[in-house]
Amino acid sequence: MRPATDTGGQKKRSDPGRSTLDFLVRRIQHTADLPAFSKIIMEINEKTSPSSANYASASELANTILKDYSLTNKLLRLVNSAYYGQTAGKVTTVSRAVVILGFEQVRMAASSILLFEHLQDKSSSKALKEEAINALMGGLIAREISALTGFAEVEEAFICSMLHNLGKILVIFYLPEEYERIESLKSKKEIDERLASRAVLGLSYTALGRGIAKSWKFPEKILHSMGDLPKGKVGPAKSEEDALLKLSCLSNEICHLFKAQETLDVQEELTELMGRYGACLPLAKEQLDTALNSAIETINHFSVILEVSTSDSPLIGRLYSYSKKSLPIPEGDTIEIVPSGKEERKKEGLEIENRFFFTPESGPEQPDSLLIAGIEEVSALLLGGQGLRDVLTAILETMYRGFCFHRVLLCLANKAHTKMVARFGFGPDIGELMKGFRFPITKGRDIFNLAVEIGKDIRIDDTHSPRVAKRIPQWYRRTVFARAFVIFPVVIDGKTVGMFYADREKPGKVIDDLLLDYMRTLRNQATLAIMRHYSPLH
Repeated sequence: MRPATDTGGQKKRSDPGRSTLDFLVRRIQHTADLPAFSKIIMEINEKTSPSSANYASASELANTILKDYSLTNKLLRLVNSAYYGQTAGKVTTVSRAVVILGFEQVRMAASSILLFEHLQDKSSSKALKEEAINALMGGLIAREISALTGFAEVEEAFICSMLHNLGKILVIFYLPEEYERIESLKSKKEIDERLASRAVLGLSYTALGRGIAKSWKFPEKILHSMGDLPKGKVGPAKSEEDALLKLSCLSNEICHLFKAQETLDVQEELTELMGRYGACLPLAKEQLDTALNSAIETINHFSVILEVSTSDSPLIGRLYSYSKKSLPIPEGDTIEIVPSGKEERKKEGLEIENRFFFTPESGPEQPDSLLIAGIEEVSALLLGGQGLRDVLTAILETMYRGFCFHRVLLCLANKAHTKMVARFGFGPDIGELMKGFRFPITKGRDIFNLAVEIGKDIRIDDTHSPRVAKRIPQWYRRTVFARAFVIFPVVIDGKTVGMFYADREKPGKVIDDLLLDYMRTLRNQATLAIMRHYSPLH
């Protein structure tokens, strides 16, 4: 690398590690499909950071996740699986998942799904697939050890251990030639991975992984857990972050042991490994075997949700043999991605219809199935006495996903009934849009004030129609001006106290006539929730 000169004319050596990190970040930013991937990872981490994680932003986090229909479906499948026993089969909306599980668990689940989906879907590299499976297995082993010992919080243990080798995974994916040189150097000079990666890249896999994770706004404890430990005995954990680092190293060393061992006799190596970590994490042999057995059982379930086969993985095969379990997948199968069917749906013109339709029991469904499931969930929230915000958010998300609206908003009148203001919503750039979605309640004859005055549902199939255009107010033209929209007023004691607004980008019916009753039922549930909230008895 050529030396750089400063303003005084003296030569100074550029930092090759910094250059490599900057280069990889640029590759991520300029790869055609990666800006969206990086953006949603960063948005999720921003929404779940301690400064943002407040009650009001649960719907904001859900809105971010809902931008990716595959993430939405896989997250709901995971939340409704045995992995989360307390919610299995009960959750049909992302916003409800956020409320039940909390920001941190949703961040963990969404991040792992996004990373796996992206890496597995974009490469046929066997090395990458094996490293991804290694990451998942490392995370599951750490989770099970934490569940047994209480050494660390289980979900944090999972995500920290899974992302421990992020740098290596990214190099295999983005810099395959450099990865091959690193592997060659390890073999020829018999040096470890850390030294080989430094020699080729100018910095270690660890430093690279930390740099990318930092750019993706992962929290400090995850960055810290990507570190390395010196050889020899591992001392007691000095902090929560130190515990996560040491657990991440242990779980990944276990995976490496099984992956590198050509024979199934690993008892001596496992005993040595447990001795290395004994002062930090005293783990009985029976506990370790229990953790490994549980992780093996879980990875099968996880691999189905993440749509990745593990049948040809040396690591998984040896772990199954060690635990004396039978591989559940037919022998001879290869590590292939289960087709998502997205391209086929495009060809058949079904992509819009399948965008968000999901119910826990049966996967993709028709809109009425999702709407029925959503209505049932809202009913359960009402019967359970859940807060108004939880109920309204679940209603809006059900509308958004069930009807495939471009945007959906709920406006509420102020106490003096002089202004209607957007309070909740789902859709693109909804946070910014809601700042301008408000209007004074007057006797004017624009469409929005007409809906307030008469308290009736209004459907606009084309805002550019001359008959309609003259009734579109200026504030709406500046803020949204969608081609088609509907208004469903919320009326209590003869007064319009709020309204649901939903739109589409193209002219035409916003809601199919056959589905109107579902919209009205959801509106009625919102009316009941608002009445209860403001009732003197509540």
